[in-house]
Amino acid sequence: RKRFDPVATGPYDIVVVMTAANDLKAAVFPFLLQGEDSKFRQQARERGGSYRIELERLLETLSPLMNTKFGCPQTIQRNNTTRPCQPLVVFPGMPAHALPCFRKYPLQFLSIPVVGLMDNHKRAVSRAYPQQVIYLDPPP
Repeated sequence: RKRFDPVATGPYDIVVVMTAANDLKAAVFPFLLQGEDSKFRQQARERGGSYRIELERLLETLSPLMNTKFGCPQTIQRNNTTRPCQPLVVFPGMPAHALPCFRKYPLQFLSIPVVGLMDNHKRAVSRAYPQQVIYLDPPP
């Protein structure tokens, strides 16, 4: 936002959280991580928790940037104005069946079910915050 419109100020309205094969690699093959990715994985392991907890930590980090509090009631009060809570964070599902790299033998037997587990965590977070987080099913 700052790069394209440096004078734009204020909170983010919508955040789309993209996940990809690196997230799968971190969950299933942490020994393949190198450099900064390895450090991030080590920090996450030290904090403990699951992929869902990491998604909720992401929401906590986004909360001040979006000028909202996740889990709020239907409306929030800010600067003498009331606005309805709305889906602000989007978790799109990962189209594992459509990705050629995930259809290769024997990776298909591991990657597609694990991507399904990751998407289940995204669904669970969206159900926990139905007014502010939405999950979009991946295309078939």
